[in-house]
Amino acid sequence: MHVLLCRNSVLSGQYFLAVLDYFSMLIKRILGALLFSFFFYSFSYADLPVVPKSTAEIVTEFSQMSPGQTAWIGIRLTLEKGWHTYWQNPGDNGLPVKINWTLPKGVTVDAVLWPAPTSFRTGTFLNYGYTDEVIAMARIHLSPTLTVGDSLNLGAEAKWLICQESCIPQSANLKGRIHLVLPGKEKHVELASLEKTQKQLPKALKSTGNIYEDGRYIMLSFPVEKLDTDKLREADFFPESGVSIPVTEVWHWNLKSDKLVLWSAGSQQSNRVPFKGLLKLTYRDGDISTFWISVTPTTQAIAIPGASFQHARKIALTIAFAFLGGIFLNLMPCVLPVLSLKTLSLAKQKNERPLIVRLHGIAYTMGILVSMLALSGTLILLKKSGHYIGWGFQMQSPIFVGCMAVLMLLIGLMFSDVLQMPGRNWLVKTSSKSMKPWLQSESLLGSFMTGLVATLVATPCTAPFMATAIGVALSQSPFTALVIFMSLGLGIAAPYLALSFIPATLKWIPKPGMWMVTFKKILAVPMYLSSVWLIWVLVMQLNVSVSTVTPFSSATLATLRASNQPVLVDVTAAWCLTCQVNERLVLKTPAVQNLLKEKGIAYLVADWTNQDKEITQYLQSLNRSGVPLYVYYAPGKEPVILPQILTQNNLKSALN
Repeated sequence: MHVLLCRNSVLSGQYFLAVLDYFSMLIKRILGALLFSFFFYSFSYADLPVVPKSTAEIVTEFSQMSPGQTAWIGIRLTLEKGWHTYWQNPGDNGLPVKINWTLPKGVTVDAVLWPAPTSFRTGTFLNYGYTDEVIAMARIHLSPTLTVGDSLNLGAEAKWLICQESCIPQSANLKGRIHLVLPGKEKHVELASLEKTQKQLPKALKSTGNIYEDGRYIMLSFPVEKLDTDKLREADFFPESGVSIPVTEVWHWNLKSDKLVLWSAGSQQSNRVPFKGLLKLTYRDGDISTFWISVTPTTQAIAIPGASFQHARKIALTIAFAFLGGIFLNLMPCVLPVLSLKTLSLAKQKNERPLIVRLHGIAYTMGILVSMLALSGTLILLKKSGHYIGWGFQMQSPIFVGCMAVLMLLIGLMFSDVLQMPGRNWLVKTSSKSMKPWLQSESLLGSFMTGLVATLVATPCTAPFMATAIGVALSQSPFTALVIFMSLGLGIAAPYLALSFIPATLKWIPKPGMWMVTFKKILAVPMYLSSVWLIWVLVMQLNVSVSTVTPFSSATLATLRASNQPVLVDVTAAWCLTCQVNERLVLKTPAVQNLLKEKGIAYLVADWTNQDKEITQYLQSLNRSGVPLYVYYAPGKEPVILPQILTQNNLKSALN
């Protein structure tokens, strides 16, 4: 009998280890596939070109001019397919073209005029610029005292930035020549692109437009009596340099009585003052008209047909993203300790009636939603009252972190059978088949409380799809924001809820037995580790440790970029477990640190462990509301937002 018991114990132990190996292999495969997908779609870096991707030249309206004559002169930039350069207002990032003329005596040139640009997005950034070809034009004036027969040597130093997946600063010293002839002997240059650009140069519009912003829409209205709106195919608007209009979509347009109305979704811009902008009208025959027009703020909204549908479509997409983000959040290290609680619950509920299992799934989901409602409601109220906070704000409170550390420690002690709560253990108690489902309040309370804890510990992390969804939510009305956050909560609960409503999936889990006692003690380990981590976070919040990295500030970042030094910004927090994993496995490794030194890359750390208004504003400027966030600024290039899950290979690819 003794031998038989030992043999059974060995077989049980081998069976238990085999089960653990199976689930470990399954989880690794799933995580590997997901991480490969994240990295594959998040990165598409191109090596810096070894040859120029653009050319520049001086073009003139006349090759021969007479003294006293006025004509057009321009700088023509020609770009290879797929590359773009920037308008005088580049938008969220980029650099405008700079032109410095070198002219002989008796020759003057007016200010440079630009044709209307096009809008294009790079990630979350909105930019204005040109593709293929653009001519910057100006009026050139010759003095009447110049001598016929002479040649005028014209020069210009041009500097511009071209971008595709990477950006390359370009410059050229350009030369041009005009021969002086007698009046009537001038020679016109037949250049189709020059004539086309002349027609597209903006005209001044004396009438005034209006801008209306309410946090959901941005609307521009212009009087149409001085505009040719017949056969209008498209309308666009570009603010002057130094002005930003935070639109999140392309401009939609509509002719309404005596006004041309442009509208788009976008967050509210406070303290708006009158400004100028470029109105671009594109007709069905391909012709383009542009107008400089003054715009003043107004508080009177305009009813736009179709605006509600466009807004509803955007919100529906955001809700879907929030749900997907919640599902992926289950794979983040913040949530894994709490998921171990539900793993044990699934094992215990294997032999329960389907109704009991479903009630536990519903209780767990309700716990998540109640906790999410409390967190998101507080976040929305604080945002509306003018406080600068973001996702995971409660982890910036030492009191909250301390309470969570104690809670994780207590759960670990209960799992280790060191501590017993009064009465039955509400976290791991198994319901009895002899009891009615509605009498299972004790065990259902455990599932509900586990859902509460899951949401609280999930907030230090962000997952794919979450950043965009939370950014949109915080710019919407309170009701819409709550709906988006509730969708996020449903996403967190979805995997366990689906398992509870499909009892057949429980067949994957071994039958209850003595192995569960050992398994419960194993699950105590991540609880202890979580408690230790939270205690470390608390120590960091109390400023016990001393940081040896360069702290982030907007002024420091601007200074480094002005000196053309590459910069890597790491927005992190001690309570962000994903941040700490990235630091230990990637950012703080000797290989990466040596690479930063070799390339002269400044490493700025924005520590968001405690509330910091400047860091929160930096996050908001990039349409982000949580950490981790990694942004790489290469000299003369657009900033690149790196994935939230880093590896040494993808980081090195970005920095190279």
